[in-house]
Amino acid sequence: MNYFEKRDRLSGSSIFVKYESLTPQEKRADEAIRKMRAELIDRYKGKDIYRVDMLSDEELIGSPLHKVMHELPKACDLHVHGLCLMPVREFVDFLIGNEDIFIDADGKDRGKLFTGGSTEEYRSKGYMTVRECTEGVISRDILERMWTLKGLPDGELPWDYFELLFAQHGDLDKSFDVFEDYYYHAFMYYVSEGILHVEPRVLLFGDHDTVIKKVKAIMNAYHRVRRENKGFTCTVVGTVLKHINLSIDVTKMLLENALFAYKNVTDDYDPDCKRPFVGAIDFVNEEDHSRDLKEIADLIEKATADNPELTLLLHAGESNIPTNSNVIDAVLLGAKRIGHAFNLFRYPGLYKEIREKDICIEVCPISNRILNYTADLRLHPAVGYINAGLPVVIGSDDPGYQEHSTLTDDFFAIVLCWNFGIAEIKKLIKTSIGHAVITGKDRKELEEVWKEKFDAFCSRF
Repeated sequence: MNYFEKRDRLSGSSIFVKYESLTPQEKRADEAIRKMRAELIDRYKGKDIYRVDMLSDEELIGSPLHKVMHELPKACDLHVHGLCLMPVREFVDFLIGNEDIFIDADGKDRGKLFTGGSTEEYRSKGYMTVRECTEGVISRDILERMWTLKGLPDGELPWDYFELLFAQHGDLDKSFDVFEDYYYHAFMYYVSEGILHVEPRVLLFGDHDTVIKKVKAIMNAYHRVRRENKGFTCTVVGTVLKHINLSIDVTKMLLENALFAYKNVTDDYDPDCKRPFVGAIDFVNEEDHSRDLKEIADLIEKATADNPELTLLLHAGESNIPTNSNVIDAVLLGAKRIGHAFNLFRYPGLYKEIREKDICIEVCPISNRILNYTADLRLHPAVGYINAGLPVVIGSDDPGYQEHSTLTDDFFAIVLCWNFGIAEIKKLIKTSIGHAVITGKDRKELEEVWKEKFDAFCSRF
């Protein structure tokens, strides 16, 4: 065996994952995408292209490679938070078109949205519709900057500004009609991005009656979109906060509400295949300022023991702090998917168990870059997870505040920064279909519709 044969053997043995062979049309698509990537890198010579910021770089957004990633059928977004599903331009379009949403344009809550009250009440406080606001008080461009991390003030941490944005939009669920319209608009946008299944993480504040109405508003929006788009599905993830500044009673209340919705709202779109519409739970917040999972392990264990069919998803490892070990708890607690797992590389002893239990890692490249978990996406640890044979999917996290185009930017980033082609993309997408929280019948339809669209996508090259 000569030097190069030895080298090829060592290189191959470092990659655990096996990819399907490509069809001739997939090979042509792969060649075309790699050529676009090479041309983009050549055009950017001398510039720092790999610190991808999809909100600011118009040249990247306008590149042929980005346009192709927009056309790519992406199938699933398994990691996204409900009040920031759409990029800001789509969100503002929705707001301008809805006369029941008001904004404080120049008061102490400048930029905050309000729904659920009377027009007279809002007018008396000096609030106006978003359409009126953009016509005179705050230009659309300024509003879009305010509502994304482009508006981050000098010296302020991204996460702090991030929490402020959530607070500004939190009242959208005060009107169930507005809430339904928001989700309908968002889901239709998802379809336009080639995304056929979405699992929004939704906070369920309020009494039980309010919780049911909120969840049914989302389900009504999903049913409207599904009637128009074959293969489209949605599963809500009941979301629980665990920030150290919140009372543990808030955590318990949100968990109890999520479980109540799980038991009491049935998706009966297909009468022969009914299922809980809230099919999973998750625990969130900036991890370095939250209770560790081991501190609330008793709550999680009881919830899953009492509801064995409920799917457990857990944010864990979204941290650069060396002592953060939440990924260990996520595995021990029985999570079916782990959100981010950015620092999983610190715990290689978990890899074997993750593979054997088929625990999926939800990787959100743009979010990890914007929130400063990595300064350069070429250094992201997810490539190592994939090469080690761990199930990995790509999620968007918070596109409303971070992205130009939901999931398009993330797939663009991994092609550009990880040198991924069609084989890797196909593997990631099929993994997402396999790990979606849906019924077997819906999964089969989703896979069939995606395959048809993916073949059509590849055949155009």
